[in-house]
Amino acid sequence: MGIQDYMFLPFVKKIIMIHQNATLITLPGSGHVVNIDQPDLFNDHLLNFFLKD
Repeated sequence: MGIQDYMFLPFVKKIIMIHQNATLITLPGSGHVVNIDQPDLFNDHLLNFFLKD
């Protein structure tokens, strides 16, 4: 999620606090469309998530 996603980030932070196994990663220099704003960084985090044990 983009650190500049002012519309959805506060809501998502509340959801993350409820779900103990959830992880929130905020990427600098991006808003709501993280995969467009920071594609390489987004893909790195996504691949790491899929490759976790």
